[in-house]
Amino acid sequence: MTRLDTSLAVSKGSLMRSAALTLAPSLSLAATTELSLRYRPAIARYTADVGYFIEHGIGAGLRLMPTADLDFGLDADFVTGRDIDMVMIQALCSARL
Repeated sequence: MTRLDTSLAVSKGSLMRSAALTLAPSLSLAATTELSLRYRPAIARYTADVGYFIEHGIGAGLRLMPTADLDFGLDADFVTGRDIDMVMIQALCSARL
């Protein structure tokens, strides 16, 4: 099964304003395996700055569900922009007790 998740986020704080769009297609490789990709462009502006800048985020996720009570996930994201270059890797294991 193929799925496309989309989201829009807008925030305004005392230090920064931003708006971002996320596009995340995913594909079920088997009944127990899902692979997803993400792209997240964002436009942002610091309150004390006069200009806007763009950040780009890309990511991928792998989810394994060997049983109905056990779930493993691995996610990796890379974000780059005017003042940030970041890599984030997360692993998840959840079990229903």
